[in-house]
Amino acid sequence: MSKLLAVILLCFCWSGAWAHVVKADAQPRSLSTNLRASVHIGQHEQAALPQLATEEDSQDEEILPQKLKTNCNYMLMALCCLCCCGGVLKEMWSSCFGSGSAEADEAAAGQAISTIGMVLSVLMFYYLLSSGIYSAWWKGEAGVGFNCRVMCWWAILQMVFWSIFMCCTCCVMGAVFVVKNKMVKKMKEDFDEKVDALSGPRKEYYKSAVFKDKCDAMFDKADVDRSGSLDMSEFQDIVTEMLGQEAVMVCPLLKECFDENHNSQVEKEEFVEMMKFVSVMQLQDGRFTVEQAFEVMLLPEATATMSDVSRSYRKLALLYHPDKRPGVAKDIVDKDMAEVNDSKAMLETHFKEKEKLKT
Repeated sequence: MSKLLAVILLCFCWSGAWAHVVKADAQPRSLSTNLRASVHIGQHEQAALPQLATEEDSQDEEILPQKLKTNCNYMLMALCCLCCCGGVLKEMWSSCFGSGSAEADEAAAGQAISTIGMVLSVLMFYYLLSSGIYSAWWKGEAGVGFNCRVMCWWAILQMVFWSIFMCCTCCVMGAVFVVKNKMVKKMKEDFDEKVDALSGPRKEYYKSAVFKDKCDAMFDKADVDRSGSLDMSEFQDIVTEMLGQEAVMVCPLLKECFDENHNSQVEKEEFVEMMKFVSVMQLQDGRFTVEQAFEVMLLPEATATMSDVSRSYRKLALLYHPDKRPGVAKDIVDKDMAEVNDSKAMLETHFKEKEKLKT
């Protein structure tokens, strides 16, 4: 990457230098042509040459209006202030918009100053292009002025820097995106293969808002830094708590996920898809838990009451009752209804035990 930066800078420098050389070479040739022509003109015409030369020089010197040069001075002063007074600006920002936390205020101030600097850079670069300053400098015109030349070189460096930065960022994000999507895709494919073997209530659970809310709550709890994403180490902790370390090590897909892609990030929507895979794995051990009974009833375990269980059971019983599903195979109907009945019975026992503990 450093070699690429050096090559790009070298190309820009060579192009700018060549433009100035061409301009400098063009001026002596025009002067020599005038000198040769002066041999064939009269004395009165020779007297007019100094005046013409003076007018030509003045036109070169005034190739840019004074107003544009003044604006270059202002822009250069703004850049110098932004670079040299960053600490003062951060203090002012913290004092005006501070939240009380020194680290948070410093981070917010730094981000604000960076954003302001980037916006100013874009506006200045646009002004240099639209006003003709950049074009005049690039062509090697005389009379551009030192400050305008500095701003034009700054514009080139900014363009090169941001181009390289965006390329690197896109490459890094693209690599992470490919790795992350690879794992999510594999888990989703595995879930899709197994979902047909699940009961009707279980399929509905994975489509429900109850499952989505549960995943979001788990995600927010694990996302301590509130970055909006989890790295694989945080996701591994959740999976290990649900399945146990032994089950994690036995599953080839989880081993690949945690061993090879430990530094990739998981977004909230992707977390939901991955949790479907983990939840189905949890069903494979043959145990039927209270948590799974709440899932069949489409109820949140943390807030549901026995009254909620009774209402949910009535709805599910009507939905999965054999009389309501005449065209469905008997083994599927029996399986679905048995799961609903087992869930209700387990939750009744669960709430009775909770009442005993209270008394």
